[in-house]
This record gives sequence, C-alpha cells and structure tokens, in this order.
Amino acid sequence: MARESIWSDLHHEIEHGTDGGVRLVTDVDSVKSSIDNILRTALGERVMHPEFGSGLRNLVFQPASQALMSKLISTITAALSKWDDRVSVESLNLYADPDQNAMRIELRCSVVGLGDVITQSLLF
Repeated sequence: MARESIWSDLHHEIEHGTDGGVRLVTDVDSVKSSIDNILRTALGERVMHPEFGSGLRNLVFQPASQALMSKLISTITAALSKWDDRVSVESLNLYADPDQNAMRIELRCSVVGLGDVITQSLLF
C-alpha cells in the first residue's frame, strides 16, 4: 500500500503539471526543492520575507581560502537548520572549480519524519 503524501510544494521550475495546473512535488522531492530554494535565494531577495534564504551567492565569488570554505559550510548548515526543520545535514562537501568560476555543493541529509536519506548536488 502506497503511503499518502505528507508534504507538497510547487516544483522549483514553476511548470505545468499533467492536470494543467502548476506542477507539484511531494515528500522527498518537496524537501529537495526546499533545499534548492533556500540555498539559491539571496538575503533580501524576497520583498515580503527579506530574511529568507542563505546569502550563499554573496560568498561563492570570494577568493578561495580555508576560511571561506568554513564560512560556506556554516552558512549552508545554518540556513537549512533555520528554514527547513525536515532536514538534518549528515555531510556537506564543497568543491571549487576555479576554471569554471563555480562551486559545487554535495549535500547528504536525512529527512526527519520519513527516515529517508537524500543526496543533492548544487552548482553555484
């Protein structure tokens, strides 16, 4: 027997679903969408909720250093802890790619209440 959905959210790409309405994501996919949304939202970007987000984009273009890596890890962990209580970060790895002017975030989280473990890779 399939379990009923616990959580649902809009798909982060805001696209149409098969029923003609806005596509939704549920449960683990909802959590993944939330993580992506939190980390990609700049502080002050949401006019009616300016404290939402991580401010991560302001950090990823700083000169690479161990201090920056520590700041990125604490920023990511704090933002997820503050904005999504369904997520418990198990591991977080950062990979700088100076040739591409990019930073890859590899995140492994457990989903509180479901017992699922998710991995997510984000490129900034």
